[in-house]
This record gives sequence, structure tokens and C-alpha cells, in this order.
Amino acid sequence: MEKADPIMEMLASMEKVLKAESKVLQEKISSEINSLNERITTENKLLQEKIDNLTSKVDNLQQGIESLGEKMDSLYNGIENLEEKVEEIDEAIEESMEDLDDSLEEIEEEMDEVEDALEAIEDRADIFDARVQIIHEKTDLIWQVIKELRADKSELEDLRERIQVLEKKLDKLE
Repeated sequence: MEKADPIMEMLASMEKVLKAESKVLQEKISSEINSLNERITTENKLLQEKIDNLTSKVDNLQQGIESLGEKMDSLYNGIENLEEKVEEIDEAIEESMEDLDDSLEEIEEEMDEVEDALEAIEDRADIFDARVQIIHEKTDLIWQVIKELRADKSELEDLRERIQVLEKKLDKLE
């Protein structure tokens, strides 16, 4: 009868430990989710900054194109200085084309960076999904162990009751 009580205490202790570990795992999951949300927010801010930068460059490009149009208007208005104006326009076109090429290269580089950032986010999401799956499996296993321990506890209680009955019968026989 005395041996059954330590077993019951051990089972109760193990159940408390498993519940505590389950709570710790849940807190870790919550912490990881918060961490990932912070990372995603940071990545979104960086992406928005890059998009804003690209928008600014497109605006600058549009201003450059508008500037080119103004220079062409000046050409038609200043026929007297035709040769000078042709050279100015030629230079302006060349600069605009170089600026356009530079801007396009910068846009392509930044788009590559945005794509890399999106791939990194996707990779992190895949890792997170895998971790959540592992934690889910471990939680299921813990619950299964708890169920089995409860079943064992019930069996031990039945066994204890039978032993008590047998002890009473032995006492009567003596």
C-alpha cells in the first residue's frame, strides 16, 4: 500500500512537468511568432523604402523627360541659333539617355534586391512552418503520454484496491 503512493506522487509530478513543458513550448511558439512578425514588419518597411526610392527615381526620370520636352520647345522657338540649339538638344538627349540607362540599371538592381528579399521571406516562412509542424507533433506526443499516464494511474488505482482487498482477506485468515 505504501509503494502505490510514491508511484501516484511520481505520476502526478510527471504530469505537472509535462504540463509545464507544454506551457514553455507554447510560450516559445508565441515568442517565435512575435519575432517573425517583427522581422516581416522590418522587411516590409525596407521594401516600402525601396519602392519609395524607385518611385522617386521614376519621378526624376519623368522630370528629365519633361525637361527634354522644354528644350525641344526652345529649339523651335530659337531658329536663329539653330546650330547651338541642336548641340544643346543632342547633349541633353545624350545625358537623358545616360540618365535613363543609369536609372534603368538602378531599377533593375533594386528589383533584384526586392526579389532576393521576397525569397528570403519565403525561406523564413518555410522554416517557420516546419518548426510549427515539429512543435505540433511534439505537443501531440506529450498529450498522448499524458493520456497513457492517466490510464496507467487508473490501472494502478485498481491494482491498489485489489491489494487492499487481498490484505484484508489475509488479515481475516490469520
